[in-house]
Amino acid sequence: MSLIKGNQLVGIEKKIEKKAKHVIRASKIWWMHFYQPEEPYRYIFHHIPKCGGTSALDALTNWFICLKDYPPPWGNLDKPQAYQRFCQNPKNLDKLYHDYILCGHYHLPGSFLFERYPQCLEENRYRIITFLRHPLKLQLSLHYYELRNQRIDSQESLEKRLLERKNYLASVIPCDESNYQ
Repeated sequence: MSLIKGNQLVGIEKKIEKKAKHVIRASKIWWMHFYQPEEPYRYIFHHIPKCGGTSALDALTNWFICLKDYPPPWGNLDKPQAYQRFCQNPKNLDKLYHDYILCGHYHLPGSFLFERYPQCLEENRYRIITFLRHPLKLQLSLHYYELRNQRIDSQESLEKRLLERKNYLASVIPCDESNYQ
């Protein structure tokens, strides 16, 4: 008779696999530490919601030590003080070494990347990574996510929601002809 049931065994296997990945990642990071260009780049991952960022973040942990810089969860967005504290306390980019990557959502006023870390857009040593998704697929995914989390009225039609909502990608990456690069 087995002392570990099927689901528990799968959970243990996943934990062992995760630990093994961390050991492999550590060796890659040590290699990167010894191989340094003269002025190594600093990396920032702009995690745009509903664009595959969670999967990308998981993949980035194979190459970098991820420094998370996320605002308070949605439930706490109703508490402006918590979000205000987040906006007023950015990470110190001087401590962002070449084997680290800063990861966060920078898609709301007050925490846009250019507001939170203006130096990363002005200095050439920073590299910003992000992933985009087809705008319609993103809107559909966002709509169903908001329905599941009861952030929108379930009686409102999908068509009405899609037609009335502003361009989501344009709102999370606020740029125009003067600053698009």
